[in-house]
Amino acid sequence: MITQQAQDEADQFCAHPNSVASLKDEIQQGHPRDRRAEILRHIGLCSFAVTDRMVCRALGYSDMNQVRPRITELLAMGKLRELGSQRCHHTGKTVRTVVLA
Repeated sequence: MITQQAQDEADQFCAHPNSVASLKDEIQQGHPRDRRAEILRHIGLCSFAVTDRMVCRALGYSDMNQVRPRITELLAMGKLRELGSQRCHHTGKTVRTVVLA
């Protein structure tokens, strides 16, 4: 049984029904909150703005989808703020940089 808090959180961050269902599953298993806390701890230790890829690599994840949605959620919650952008050394694309709010 999914809690009302989990339902509200899933509805707040996702639009597509499959995404909502996936997030609800993760919330029930405790993953998003744990990962968000891990991301916040890491960014809090950095004395500079970081990219999503920097966080992903520093935390030992292999898939950007393991951190990017959580960083977006933390931005929406006001826990992080975008500081600017920089060129990604891996992809060559311009990407956001974030710091603690």
